[in-house]
This record gives sequence, structure tokens and C-alpha cells, in this order.
Amino acid sequence: MHLKSLELVGFKSFANRTLVEFGEGITAIVGPNGCGKSNLSDAIRWVLGEQSARLLRGSKMEDCIFSGTDTRAPLNLAEVSLTFADCEKTLGTEYHEITVTRRVFRSGEGQYFINKTPCRLKDIQRLFMDTGIGTNSYSLMEQGRIDLILRARPEDRREVFEEASGITKYKTDKREALRKLEQTENNLLRVADIIREVKRQIISLQRQAGKAARYRKLVEELRRLDIFLSREKLAVLSGELQTAEASLASLNESLEALQQDIQRRELESQELKTALNASEQEIDTQRQADLEQQTLLERTRHAVENDRRRLSELEDLIQRDTRDMGAATRELDKNRSAFEQGQNKLERADEQLKAAEADLQSKSKKNAEHEHALDQTKQEIQKLLAETLELDDRHSRLQNELRQMDNDDRQVVSRRERCAAEQANLKLVLDDHEKRINETALALKTLSTAVEQAEAQFSTLLADREGLTAGIKDLENSRAQNQSQAAALTAQIELLTKSLSERSECSQSVKQVLADPAQLGVAKERILGLLADQITAEPEYARALEAVLRMWLDAVVVTDAAAAGSLLRRLSAEPQGPICLLAADGIAVDSGPAAPGVPATALIAQVKTIKAVQPLLKRLLYQVWVVDSLEALPSAVPPEAVFVTREGAVVRGQGAWELHGDNPRRAAQQLAAFEAELRGRPEDPSAGILAQGEALARELADRARQLSAVEEAHERARAALDEKRQTLARREGEQELVGREAQRVRDNLETVSFELKELEKQGGSPERKSAMITEMDGCRARRAEIKLLVETRNQTLAVLEQDHKRSLNEVMAANVRAAQQRQELEHLQAQREPLSERIAQAETMIRERTARVEEYRAAIEGLKRAIAQQGTRIPELEQNCRTRAEERKTLQEKRERQQREAGSAEEQLKKLRAAIEEQRARQNELTVKGTEARMKHEHILERITGEYRLTAEAIRAEPEPEWPEGVRPALEAVESQVAELRAKIEAMGSVNTGAIDEYQQLQERFDFLTHQQDDLVKSKQQLMDLIRKINQTTTDLFSKTFAQINENFQAMFQQLFGGGVAKLILTDEEDILECGIEIFARPPGKRLQSISLLSGGESTMTAVALLFAIYMVKPSPFCLLDELDAALDDSNIHRFVKVLQGFVNQSQFLVITHNRQTIGAAGTLYGVTMESDKVSRIMSMRFQDDRLAPAPAAAKTLEPAATPVAAAEPPISDSAPVATA
Repeated sequence: MHLKSLELVGFKSFANRTLVEFGEGITAIVGPNGCGKSNLSDAIRWVLGEQSARLLRGSKMEDCIFSGTDTRAPLNLAEVSLTFADCEKTLGTEYHEITVTRRVFRSGEGQYFINKTPCRLKDIQRLFMDTGIGTNSYSLMEQGRIDLILRARPEDRREVFEEASGITKYKTDKREALRKLEQTENNLLRVADIIREVKRQIISLQRQAGKAARYRKLVEELRRLDIFLSREKLAVLSGELQTAEASLASLNESLEALQQDIQRRELESQELKTALNASEQEIDTQRQADLEQQTLLERTRHAVENDRRRLSELEDLIQRDTRDMGAATRELDKNRSAFEQGQNKLERADEQLKAAEADLQSKSKKNAEHEHALDQTKQEIQKLLAETLELDDRHSRLQNELRQMDNDDRQVVSRRERCAAEQANLKLVLDDHEKRINETALALKTLSTAVEQAEAQFSTLLADREGLTAGIKDLENSRAQNQSQAAALTAQIELLTKSLSERSECSQSVKQVLADPAQLGVAKERILGLLADQITAEPEYARALEAVLRMWLDAVVVTDAAAAGSLLRRLSAEPQGPICLLAADGIAVDSGPAAPGVPATALIAQVKTIKAVQPLLKRLLYQVWVVDSLEALPSAVPPEAVFVTREGAVVRGQGAWELHGDNPRRAAQQLAAFEAELRGRPEDPSAGILAQGEALARELADRARQLSAVEEAHERARAALDEKRQTLARREGEQELVGREAQRVRDNLETVSFELKELEKQGGSPERKSAMITEMDGCRARRAEIKLLVETRNQTLAVLEQDHKRSLNEVMAANVRAAQQRQELEHLQAQREPLSERIAQAETMIRERTARVEEYRAAIEGLKRAIAQQGTRIPELEQNCRTRAEERKTLQEKRERQQREAGSAEEQLKKLRAAIEEQRARQNELTVKGTEARMKHEHILERITGEYRLTAEAIRAEPEPEWPEGVRPALEAVESQVAELRAKIEAMGSVNTGAIDEYQQLQERFDFLTHQQDDLVKSKQQLMDLIRKINQTTTDLFSKTFAQINENFQAMFQQLFGGGVAKLILTDEEDILECGIEIFARPPGKRLQSISLLSGGESTMTAVALLFAIYMVKPSPFCLLDELDAALDDSNIHRFVKVLQGFVNQSQFLVITHNRQTIGAAGTLYGVTMESDKVSRIMSMRFQDDRLAPAPAAAKTLEPAATPVAAAEPPISDSAPVATA
């Protein structure tokens, strides 16, 4: 794979769309400082996903967008595309070419593309993982950051080595797997908590479900009786309602006849009222019309008076405006005369100003020519002086180098002699130390044997003493215990008997199943009994077995699942207490459990039972282990495992830790054992106890004498053992001290020997000294030549300065004359403007006054016509007012007659309304009776409908209950039964009617969660296997690659420095995947020192050696070196270029440089320039036929056309090395 092209648009100073194509070998990028060379490096780093604006030499990511110049507007986006070819093998894709694109907008939005398809940054980073390409990889090296890998913390250097080892993807996968593992463990904890809570709820709901069944039975019986009773009551109420409705219908007919008569009378009365209202309305209308006519008459008279006053005012305004127009005309003529005189003066002043400006321009041009010649001469002098300083500096450096070479030669000889003497002395010291080590080792071996023998004797005596001490204590305890043993056993039996009677009460359901299973539909031979009665264990494992099977000990064991299902169904119909059933059949666990990894005993191996119960017991005790104590538990308990101590503490893999008290079953077993023990004792145990006491006293005296003798021997053995241990420790300390001193001497000897070999290779070169002397002579000759040139240029400069001073005075005089003419012109223009304004104002006023006079005259004519018209209307309006007064009097007489007729009709209506009120009182009485019956009917129907969700038709269709002996009881008796059933239901209190459904749902959820838990356990194991596999793979790859890089680094360091020592060391070889990497380097002629003390050139060369050492193991498709050679001198540049050319066949190299030797090694040369518009442009050259030839096809600036690069660097001399592309 290789880098094919780079395309930029709007990125930093590259405003135009620019395409840069790369070929094989070395490509050099040159140009003056600030032209945008490093922007190409930033573009490559940016498109590969760099997120730090600071590393891109900006404060925020929007700084990457072209920000505009004085002549160009800023852009709204920046885009960079990087194209690679031959990608099938390296990247594992099906495409021959891959183009990676990054785009950012000024709004802050960013986009990434692979082959023009939108993608994520993560996709681009994963695409280039383990290829050496990346923002922080060894393929991008720039000035100021090259030695960052040297000065970084050891842990931070790993990234480059991991990239070279090809484990970056593995580490990414490992981080993802660890994240998923953490999530899985958290999910396991949550699922275990949920399962425990669901299990608790299931146990609680078993009791609630039984109560809910009894509640449903009572409710159903209540429903049948209540519906029957309500249906009978509804029938009685329906009869009462029909009788009331018939009486009410007869009364309604009589009321209807009275209402029709009233309606007729009301209609007649309404007609009279309507006629009366019409008369009153007509009178009101006539009165309103009279008022309007009178108002119109008054308004007309007033309008005539107003028009006459307005006519007089308009005539006065016409006289005033006529006077104003005459005065304005006189003023206008005066201003026009003054304006014409000022215009003539202005034209003459303008001609004089043009002549003065022409003279000023001519003299300014001449002065600019003098200034240009003066500047050119000064620049030539400055260049000559700068070259003089460079020659002096070069001469000084050469002179210092010669002196340093002489000093180095003398120091090498002196150091060589000192190293030889030191080497001989160290060999003598090392021989002496090795002799002492051998002698001390022999003495240590003898002492170790003696100490072992003493320790064995001491251990034997110690064991004897402890045995005797324990025996004495046991005898003393036995004598005291025998005296109270009988009484204690009797008291314990009484206590256990009482506790057992209180705690061993079985539920009624368990008793029924054990006593008479046939009544429940199951044969007695299918009931095996309680689980606690079917299993036995050794005494030391009994408490552990009880703790693990605590919840199952009182369970009833049946032969098969069918029997268990039949029993549960029968017991659920009539619950009589909780019960747990265990089916002995089912899937047997054939294979034994896997070893837990800690000292433990499988509990199943310590338990005995009958053959029929063995499959069940294997399932219950699968993966159950007995440990000595809680401290013996493994660090991580597997989810499917259960650990229990002999004392009964239980630790389950789901995270539960349990500790229970004594079990009633255990108390029963203890009670039986104690009773058996008492039955075996004699009737009077006191005689036996006294005899045992005398025997114990004699045995105690014998044991005390033996103990005294053993203790004396024990003290002697202790003193001898302590003395031998002190001697052994002293000798071991001497051995360790001598060993460390010998190792230090060996290290010093190795260092001195290596340094001696290096000193033998060092020494000054006579050819180099001769060349430096020749170069110094050339510097002195060139300096004398420059001195003569500077004197000549100074004489020319004096003449040019006099000419420039004279022309400058002439320009100043011409400038003064032009300023005077310009000031006079401005003064005339200022006088002209007020005259123009006054003329315009006078003309405007005359036009406005003329228009207003015409408007006033037109208004006067209109007012005269209006006054004449209003004068003729006034007599007509006065005659209309007199006619309307006579008509209003006639209408008032008609209204009085209609009022008398309406009063007579109202008296007749009052009599009819009194008769109808009597009928309505009777109607209300019947309505109340019917309403009461209807309300009772509706209340009963509503209650039954709401309570039992039945319609009226369903109530009538409901069958009649089955009565005892087939005889229907009285309604009072049925009502009493209903009340009794309601009392029973109420006495049950709160009932969870959904307990049965909830129990089924919880059971289904429990099964689902258990399945989920199994899946999570499998996922956790798969993730742990994956992490182990990744760790093994990455360890192998990193170890192998690190060893190769270390070996290459040592060789490359010696090649670049001409000697010296360098190596890479892991800070912790036990943790190879996380430890840091230390770098040690010693240039020739120096002691081994910290790399932080190296000079800038040495740091650069050391980093270059490490870079190429990595390249020898895993070369990157391309490498960008941004002014990497800036800190190197000529000799180091030569070595750097030589090494660089050695890797040309393995990778592409893009080198941003100012150095001639590096440029000469390139096959293609790109020039970057920035012209006056502050936009970077590129052109390319190729080395061909010993000269630079343009190659415009290699770089294209698409908008606008490409511009040749400016000659910012000195031309390449004929002596510079060139390559032929």
C-alpha cells in the first residue's frame, strides 16, 4: 500500500482546491517560512482524526478553515482527502484505492467519509490500526515533537511499540470485552437480587392463593342467592308501579282538557296584548320621527351660520398669502444674481487646483525613483554585511571545531590509559570476591544441615510437651465433667423436648398427605415420606447438610412428578396450609461436579439415602462443597456453585451469604441420642464417677513428672537452635553483601571494557582537519572581497541620498501650493451652498402659496352654493313638524281602548288556572308513589348490574338456585342467608383475588430469570476466555516485536552516531502488557546518561534511530518528516540522508525541509509559496539530468491555475548531490 494523493480545499492557507500526487521514494517539500509547508503536515494529521486543535497550531477546530484575507472572503468549510492505493492486502478491503475524507464547517459540525460514504471517526481509526498510520504513530514526525517519545514517561512510550507490534486492535477488543464483562457481572448481580425477591414473593403468594379460592367460593354462592332474591323483589315492585301508572293516566286526560281551554283563552289574551304593543310601538316610532325632524331643522340653521363665518376667514387668508408671495419674489431675484457671481469664481479656482496637482504628481514620481534606487543600494549593502557575518560565524565554528578535535584526541588517549588501568584493577577485585563467595557458600551449607537437625529435635520435643500438656488438661476436665454429665444430659433432654414440640408442628396439608394420601387420589406407596427422614450423614457433615437443604427438609418426597401434580391440584381446591413436594424421578446428574480450585469436599459423597431418592439428592446437592472455614473460599465463587462450612455457614454463587440457627430435625436427632446414652448408664452413676476420679488423680501425677523432664530438654534444645540460627543468618548476610559487591564489580568491568573498545575506534581524521583549514582560508578571502564591495556601495549611497533630499524638498513645496488651491476651492464651494438653499426655499414657498390661494377661492365658491341650498330647506322642515303632531294624538286614543279589552280577558284566565292546580296536586301524589317504586326497582337493578356485571335480560335468564330437598324457602330466609354470606366474606378481611394469577405470573418470571441467569453466566465465561486469548496473543506479539526493535535500535544508533551504546528496557517484565519502556543511550565518548541530558541534535538522532528501528520491523506505508533535520549539523545530516535512502524501497517519505543535502536526496521536489493574496500555492520539480525540471502534473491547484513557486531558497549549487528520478 502507498500514499497516492492529498487533496485540500479551504484548509488553513490553502483556500483553492489543491491536489498533490505522490510517487515512490523521497518527496521534498520546500518553501520560505510562513508559506504553509507545515499546513500540509497538519492536513494529513487532521484527516486521520486529530482532535486536539492545539496540536494543529490553533485554539479551536474552526481555525483550520481559511479565514480570509484583505482581498478574499473567508470560507465556510474546510475539507481534506487522503487517497491510498494497493490497499487490498494491508487494509484487508476489496477496494484497490481507499479515500479518507474529513470535512468541518464554521458552525462546528464535522463529517467523515470513506470512499465518499459517511462514516464515524472510530471507523477510520480502526481501518488504519496496526498499519503504522495514525495521529500519534511513528509515521508522522515533526520538529519539536521528534524527541517527545524520548522525554515522555515510560508508560506513554508504549503506544508506538504497540502500533508496530500489531496489537492495537487486540487492545481495543480487550477494552470492549472488559466493558462487556463488567456489564455482565452487574447484570448477574441484578438478576440474582431479582430472583431472590421473586422467590420470596412466590412463597408469600402460595398462602394468599388458598385464601383467594375460599373467597371465590363464598362469593359465587352469594351471587346466586343475591340474584334470586333481587329478581323476586323486582317482580313485586313492577306490579306496584303498573297500578300507579294507570291512575295517573286517567288524571292526565282531565288535565289535558283544562289545559286546552286555558291555551285558547291565553291565545285570545295574547292577541289583545300584541295589538296593544303594536299601538305603543307605533306611538314610539312617531315620537322618534318628530324628534329627528326637529333636530334636522336645528342642524340646518346652524350649518348656514358656520358656512358664512368660514367664507369670511378664507377671504382674509387669500390677502395674507398674496403679500407673502410678493416679498419672496424680490428676495429670489437678489439671491440668483449672487449665485451666478460665485459660480464664475469657482471655475477659475478649479483650473488653478488641477495645475498644482499635476506639478505635485510629476515631482512625486521623480522622488519615488530616487527612493527606489536608494533602497536597492541599502539592500545590497545589507546582504553583503549579512554574508560577512555568516563568514565570520563559519570561520569561528571551524576554528572551534579544530580546537575541540585536538582536545578530544588528547582526552581519548588519556581516557584510554585510565580505562586500561581500571580494567586490570577490577579483575583483581572480582577474583577476590569470587573466592570469598565460594568459601562462604561451603560454610552456609554446613550450617544449614546443622540447623535442620536442631529444628527437627526441637520440633519433636515441642510436640511431646504439647501432647503431655493437653493430656493433663483433658484429665482435669474429664474429672469435673463426669460429675455433672448426668444432670446436664437430663436438663438438655427436657429442653430439646420442649423446643421440638414448639417447632416441629407440620401443616395440616403435610399431615393429610402423610396420613391418608389415598383420600387425595394418590396411592400410599407413591409417598416416600419427609426428606429429612430419607437422608443420613456423618456427624461432622450433619450441620452443613441441614444448612444447605434447610428449606427442603420438611418437604414430602413422592416417587414421580405426576403424583406431585395430582396432590397440588387436590390441595389447591381446599388449602389447609403450606406444603412442599419433591419428585424423586427426573433427570439424574450423571457427571460429578468440577473441582472448585480450593481444598473442599463434595457434600453428595458424605450423604446416604435409599436408592429411590438418589436422583433427587444428586440434583439438590449438585456443585455443593464443604470447606473448613470461610477463609478457605475461592476469591470468586462460580455462579452455579454453593460452599458450606461444617458449622452451617452457606455461600452461594449468586451472591447470597447465609447463617441459620438450629433445625428442629437436628434437635430431634440430638434428643434420641441423649435418651440412648442415658439408657446405657447404670442406675446410680455416682460410684463409677468416684472410681474414675481416683484413677484420674494418679494419672495426673505421672503426667506432671513426665512434663517436667520434657520441658528441661526442650529449653536446652531451644538455646542450641537459636545459636545456630544466628550464626546462619550472619553468614547469609555476609554472602549477600559479597554477592552484591561482586555484581557491582562485574557491571563496572563490563562498562569499562566496552568503553575501552569504543575509545580505540575514536580519534580525529587528518583529512577532515585539512578540509576545515582550506574552508577557513576561503572564508577570509571572500570577506576581503566583500569589504571592497561595501565601500563602493557606500559612496554610491551618499550621492543617492543627496538627490533624494533635493527631490523631497521640491515635492513638499508643490504639495503646499496644491493644498492652498484646494482650500480656496473648498471656501468658494462652502459660500455657494447657502445661496442654493435660499433660492430653492423661495421657489418652493411661491409655489406653495399660489396653490393655497387657488384652493381658498374654490372653497369660497362651494360655501356660497351650500348657503343657498340650506336656505330653501328650512320652510319645508317647519311644515313637516306640525303635520306629525296631529297624527300622534290619534294613535294615543286607539291605545287606551285596547288596554280595557286586555284586562277583561285576564280575569277569565285566573279562574281556569285555579281549577287546574287542584288536578295537579292529585297528579303529584300518584307520581311520588310511582317514583318510589321505580327508584327501588332501579336501585336493585343497578346494584345487581354493577356488582355482578349482568344486564336485565341476564338477570331474568339466571337459573334458580338448587334448594335443599327441592323446596324454595321464604324470601326472608333467603335474605338471612345472603346477610350471613356477606358477614363471612367481610370477616375474611382483605383478600388478594388476583393471587392465583399473580402466582402463575411470578412462577413464569422466575423461570425466565433463571434462564437469563444461565445465559449471563455463559456470556461471562466466553468473555473471560476471549480476554485470556487476547492477553496471550498480545504478549507473544509484543515480546517478539520488542526484542527485534531493541536489537535494531542498538545497530541503528551505532550507525547514526558512528559508535556508542543504546538499548530499550522494560520497567516490569512481569507485566509486559502494561509496563513502561525505558530508553538508554550513550553517544561515543560519553558515559551512559539520562536521555534528558542529550543535546538537541543527539535527541533527534536518537529518535531517528528508534524510528528506523521500528521501520525495520514494521514499515509504515508512508512517513512524514516535518523539518526533522533542523537540529542536525552537516555530518549528522549526511548520516541521516544515507539511512533515509536505505529505506526508500520499503516506504514513501515526505520530507518538509530547508536543508540542501536532504533536498538533493529527493526524487520529487514540491515548492510552496504564498503571494500577496496570502493564499498558499504549490508547484513541483523533479531532479532530472543534473538539474531541476518542472513537473506540473504532480501537483495541481484547481482554482485558479497553478503559479510557479517563488525563489525563497538559495539556488541549488552544482556541487549539491542530485538524484535522477
